[in-house]
Amino acid sequence: MRVARRVTVLTAALLFGCQVVLGASSDKVDIRTRIQHLYSSDRAVAKEAENDLIGQRVALTHELIEGIEKHQAELREIDDPIRARDILRGIDASVNVLGEMRSVEAVPILAAMIGFPRVIPEDIPAGLHRAWGAYNGSLIMSVRLIETWEDDIGRYSAASALVKIGEPCIPAVIEQLMGYQTIHPCLLVLVGLRGAEGTEALLTQLLEETADEKKKARYAITLEYLRKGMVKVPESNDVSGQ
Repeated sequence: MRVARRVTVLTAALLFGCQVVLGASSDKVDIRTRIQHLYSSDRAVAKEAENDLIGQRVALTHELIEGIEKHQAELREIDDPIRARDILRGIDASVNVLGEMRSVEAVPILAAMIGFPRVIPEDIPAGLHRAWGAYNGSLIMSVRLIETWEDDIGRYSAASALVKIGEPCIPAVIEQLMGYQTIHPCLLVLVGLRGAEGTEALLTQLLEETADEKKKARYAITLEYLRKGMVKVPESNDVSGQ
């Protein structure tokens, strides 16, 4: 009887495994077929394939954003540090995918997470993850040696993703200069996109044009931070494909 049960369980596991593999293979074939249809002489078929592929990308972007928001909320409620670590790693991976996809739709949530650390420690003290759920980039930081701009921005998942997305993120990054302890990661993004001179020109212009005293003060502090060389600058201006 036990042998029969083991055979049944093994058979079910094998069938499930086959379904997963076949499902993944089917998705790849489906995408490949749609790409082939782009070159069809039937323009209706080609247009349908084009819309389907765009729809897949849009759907994936929104699923990733919703996943980040959902797990940030979970992070505020749980007390399990191991689960918290896994959630942080999952959010980190989701942010990286959004950056690689150049998902402009994700700019608001990525800008709000601009200090999000890429390197997550093996153990997170109980309770620390709950504070992180509300976002505080100063709580968890990589301690590895920082020698270059690449090393520095490599500590921040969302900042790295924003650089990959490029110029469309700049207004949202400027807004984040008003946040708590965000000057450094914001400047890393700006110098990554505009270089030191371009960033200095941008901040000078903002300083001259704004009438808001709080913003003016923050822009002045940021400009001083930049001029004192307190943020590393990329050796190459072409860093969006990092």
